[in-house]
Amino acid sequence: MLKFLDVKDGSLRLVGGEITTSTVSGRLEIYERGTWGIICHNGWDDYDTNAACKSLGFRTGSRFYCCNAIGGWLPPNTTIWLSYVSCSSATQTFQSCSHRGIGNHDCKVNDAVGIECIKKYAFSGSVDKTLRLVQVQSSTTTISGRLEILKQGYWGIICDDGWTPINTDSACAALGYGYVIHMVVAYIK
Repeated sequence: MLKFLDVKDGSLRLVGGEITTSTVSGRLEIYERGTWGIICHNGWDDYDTNAACKSLGFRTGSRFYCCNAIGGWLPPNTTIWLSYVSCSSATQTFQSCSHRGIGNHDCKVNDAVGIECIKKYAFSGSVDKTLRLVQVQSSTTTISGRLEILKQGYWGIICDDGWTPINTDSACAALGYGYVIHMVVAYIK
């Protein structure tokens, strides 16, 4: 098993969703007690979205989604960590918002909240519409996913033979992102 980042209790991430030139969206998840889990939409509002987006390193929130509308299907045994989150307009971090307590909830997995965040630096160039990231993961400092290319109307994977950090930098720039922090090349046998 590979471990790339030291994840701590209270860490947030976005799962699934979409990346555009100015926004990133996904199902909001929080890490507690060694497990990623969902946050219920019960009582959720724009202040909660703003606090979560700022804690993830984005400028602010744009909107939120109810009822697992983004992020994909969840198995019934998915861990549910938070419910009735309450942030204020003055809240600077999601971790300072109030809630019912870790694991104290009255919701189901289909009550997962999704959010859309506005990037700090909107890309002003033209974004390459023939590239995309899928299976997107977003943390407080990074956005990652599998790079795909559109060719003759079909999306496909890009072979990693000869792939270098320079290729990764170019792909990130074409997608409207900054610089590369870490590159992972997967080998499938």
